[in-house]
Amino acid sequence: MMETGAVALRIAGRKAGKACIVVEKIDSSFVMVDDGLTRKRCNISHIELTSKKADKYDSTKATAQSLRSLGFDVPEKRKQKPEQQVLQTKGQAPAKKEKPKSSSKKK
Repeated sequence: MMETGAVALRIAGRKAGKACIVVEKIDSSFVMVDDGLTRKRCNISHIELTSKKADKYDSTKATAQSLRSLGFDVPEKRKQKPEQQVLQTKGQAPAKKEKPKSSSKKK
């Protein structure tokens, strides 16, 4: 039976082998899991429960801290490129490069 707070390992998909925490049970075949970066719906048959249980999992940040304290590796969130950060703070879109105009005409 899936309990909230249970630590599980993903066994299928792109994140196979990564640890996650069961946050809530959606229905008989799906649960909401949090891996310290994102919360996603996951099929119960795609995860394997461990004997460990997390105390705090109310936010993604708390989930990451709980997984680290239990000995699991949780990568840091990827940061945006500096150029994109500057543009977002100014509220501007990135400038497009213009093609040089050719002076000769085709006949």
